[in-house]
Amino acid sequence: MGNLETPPVDKDIAAKMLNTSKLIRMKDYEERKKEKRKNLLTLKRTALPVIESNIIWKQQSKCTKCNLDHEEFDITFEWQLEPIDVLQMKTKGFFFGFNSYNITRRILMRIFKSLVIHPAQIKMIKYLQEQKPEMPIIYILKSNNYELDKVVLKFVLETFDLEVPIPIDSVDIIEMVENLKVYKSLMLSIHDETQLKMLLSATEFGKSKQVYLMPVSINSEIHNIQTVDYSFFGLLFPSHNYGIVKISLHEPYTFADLLYHIIKKQCVDDKENAIFEHLHYDIVLKRPVMSTSLIAFVLIMYFEKFGGSVEQIAAKVEEIRSDNPAIDFAFEGKSIDVVIYALKILDNKVSINEQLIIKPREEPLILSELWDYADSFICNYALQSALVLSAEYLKYRHTTVDYNDMIDLASDLCGFLQFEFPFTRACSDLTQQLSSAFDMLSRKELLTKPVKNYTENEMRARRIADNFEENEGYSDMSDYDDDNDSIDLVIVNSDKQDELNAMKNVLLPIQQAYLNVILCLKQLVGSKTLNEKEFLEITMKNVQSQDFKYGKECFIKWTKNCLRLCEMWKVIDKMSSNGNLYLYLTTEYNNDEEIEKFAEKLRL
Repeated sequence: MGNLETPPVDKDIAAKMLNTSKLIRMKDYEERKKEKRKNLLTLKRTALPVIESNIIWKQQSKCTKCNLDHEEFDITFEWQLEPIDVLQMKTKGFFFGFNSYNITRRILMRIFKSLVIHPAQIKMIKYLQEQKPEMPIIYILKSNNYELDKVVLKFVLETFDLEVPIPIDSVDIIEMVENLKVYKSLMLSIHDETQLKMLLSATEFGKSKQVYLMPVSINSEIHNIQTVDYSFFGLLFPSHNYGIVKISLHEPYTFADLLYHIIKKQCVDDKENAIFEHLHYDIVLKRPVMSTSLIAFVLIMYFEKFGGSVEQIAAKVEEIRSDNPAIDFAFEGKSIDVVIYALKILDNKVSINEQLIIKPREEPLILSELWDYADSFICNYALQSALVLSAEYLKYRHTTVDYNDMIDLASDLCGFLQFEFPFTRACSDLTQQLSSAFDMLSRKELLTKPVKNYTENEMRARRIADNFEENEGYSDMSDYDDDNDSIDLVIVNSDKQDELNAMKNVLLPIQQAYLNVILCLKQLVGSKTLNEKEFLEITMKNVQSQDFKYGKECFIKWTKNCLRLCEMWKVIDKMSSNGNLYLYLTTEYNNDEEIEKFAEKLRL
């Protein structure tokens, strides 16, 4: 048998086969690269479920009370993208170059595990800067880490080739006006009242210059309530890591919208405070909730006393996530995985016994640290806590709970704690907000209104009336009658006492701290003056004698806010001498009886 002749090779076919093989290798490479990036991001980012634009920008962000319309944004593919890790993006000069951007990036990579933002928010800023370049964007920050947040915001904007804002605290009023004239964006801290006042003065409340006011929220996975050095060298040689950090840029307001809808329609006299409350509310209530924040909240509210298994903690986390779909939970996945992940970070703050029961460690410093973690989520349950505290107080004092009395007491408590949480905007009615919170408690069957039971004759009369209304077309009357079925009494469901206690725990420590401060004001009776530092020491000793479980880190913060409230309500006044602040009582409250009356308003 002769040798077989090798058939001629078709060059076109060979080229096609080669190209196909190359395409397959490239496709395989891209798939592996995509999978690698997916795994990287899964570990490093705080992912969110698919975000629909109507949820994130209309339902969640729009202020329906004052009918404040924001800019409309097109629904594009960016809305469906997952959050991205800015630190992993390859930009110009990504690897090389000794410039400020690369130095900042390297520093942030040392102290952050990842820096996450949603791409739709970047598109929003690009839209504003392209469509209305004559209107500068004023970024409003609120954080104890303002110096670090300035660096983060600048870095994110620079990464996407967006205009970097100038910090207001680095310019005077004249420089600010000049910057606004040439459309330069600015940033300010809402903590510093002088910065907002400077902006309002420079723009004459939007009359001389229209600007966008954009609230910004930043939250980190790992907290540190101890003093941190945010100087250049402090960041270059960090002693603290923040883990995953998420930044959220909220929909912008204009002065024109705020002033017209809030001031004119809602008859608010204090324009400056109304603007502050709107911005403050958005920043705090829409902060990204990190996994550690939610787990810390669950631990200290639900499992502080007896603890719980991982499965029990995960069940409560799942329940909270389901009950609050509008909250920006900056993580995804099964709740049990979220719990395990967060507990690894909170490892030294919890104890685990032989039965694998997990509970917070009882040291005051540890509880203060856990409270600091939970703080970004606590505000979501503050109104419900105020209602439960008020209802249980009325039940204890009067055996029955009147709905209106409960709402009044809860409103008073919110007034006392107004420097802790933004319970509502200036344009919103607190009573309505409390009513909505009561509905949430009713759905969980913690607080409910009894429904009136009718006799057989009454039921027959109602059926006749219903038939008459239906035949005559009075469809709205049935809704009115249904509202009248409820009695203005509230039932406190003692079968769910553990849940009620958890709701009480949200505000109870703060209420106790405030009450302690007010009672300590008796030290000033008789026209006495005390150095503020000395007064803080007195209040601290007094609260420690009462076995207050949280450490001085929390207590000092609450004490200072209480003194700020007392000064605003003209219970105390302050004077400065030789660089020290001194406290003294106003004439009206300069006796024990008035201090007791004032304290009684807070005794729940």
